[in-house]
Amino acid sequence: MRKAALTKMQQRSPIYFTASRASIMARPSYIQPSPMTSLPNPRLPLDTIEQMFEKLRWEEARLAESWSIYDSFNFLVTAHHLWFDWLKNAGSPEQQARGSGLPDEAKMVFQAVVDVSNGTKHWLMDRTGSKKRQVVAEVTQPICAGWDSYFFGDMVHFEFGEYFVSMSEISALVMGYLEWVIHGAGAKSVDELCAALNAMKAKHLA
Repeated sequence: MRKAALTKMQQRSPIYFTASRASIMARPSYIQPSPMTSLPNPRLPLDTIEQMFEKLRWEEARLAESWSIYDSFNFLVTAHHLWFDWLKNAGSPEQQARGSGLPDEAKMVFQAVVDVSNGTKHWLMDRTGSKKRQVVAEVTQPICAGWDSYFFGDMVHFEFGEYFVSMSEISALVMGYLEWVIHGAGAKSVDELCAALNAMKAKHLA
């Protein structure tokens, strides 16, 4: 009886009862292959890297109100794609040159952002290239582990390279570096930001 009922269900929805992952991920019947150029790019009306940076500012403001995992995730995902995709595709030659010219320790901050973004978005980061580039060794639960989390509340922390950085600290670094890359100036210079990052290394090694 049970076997017969299962067979009827399989006939109705075979995609959900096939053992192979390929079948589970099969293209729905209403989606038909189409030429690459037949449809426009399905992007919301965010057209410039400056507009995407303003979106990140908005997410930073939300983040500072809660330091929650949800707001941390939103900030990191936007920062990831702003750095990895928008700078490359929508940035000016001057902006791209400033990004390429960032010191290695600053680029490691962005790699840490990419790691956590990918590891969370996709549940498991298992692509060979992504694993080879990975720098993050640990993402903590929300904890109190420094002055900022003492005053603002528990927040996640990240360990990468020789650094142990809170969500508050990494968001400030990301905003500072991106402001300089996008606008050519910021509240702090790249040297000042790198000095702050190196202080986090000293704090971790102490």
